[in-house]
Amino acid sequence: MGVGRGDARVSEPELPMFQPKLPLLLSRMNEVGKVFLVTNSDYKYTNKIMTYMFDFAHGPQPGSPPRPWQTYFDMVVVDARKPLFFSEGTVLRQVDKTTGHLKIGTHTGPLQHGIVYSGGECPTDPLPVRMPPGAAGALTGGWR
Repeated sequence: MGVGRGDARVSEPELPMFQPKLPLLLSRMNEVGKVFLVTNSDYKYTNKIMTYMFDFAHGPQPGSPPRPWQTYFDMVVVDARKPLFFSEGTVLRQVDKTTGHLKIGTHTGPLQHGIVYSGGECPTDPLPVRMPPGAAGALTGGWR
């Protein structure tokens, strides 16, 4: 399997290590707090990598139904442009998950679960990316 990023291709050995307990880990983390994905990659690339990482015949537990990777996160932000994301930020827009294109206009109002956002900013207080009251913390990490 290869995963493309623009014109580039990523071969199987270059992909992140497949972690069979990842869905269970994220589900358990979500039971006690908020789980976020914030990446500099665009949606199309992120979707390919995350679909690969969550390609299971079951959900978090064997016997449970499979779930789309986005459902494991309270918020997904692509095109974050870190470190700009942590300073002045960029325009916050919604991503059309079918096409991968940005929706027209700037997103305003509370962020919603299940929506993928592009850009935005992380305020100086501990709440991530203009989250509604009660949201707390952010999980960051990555393979590159």
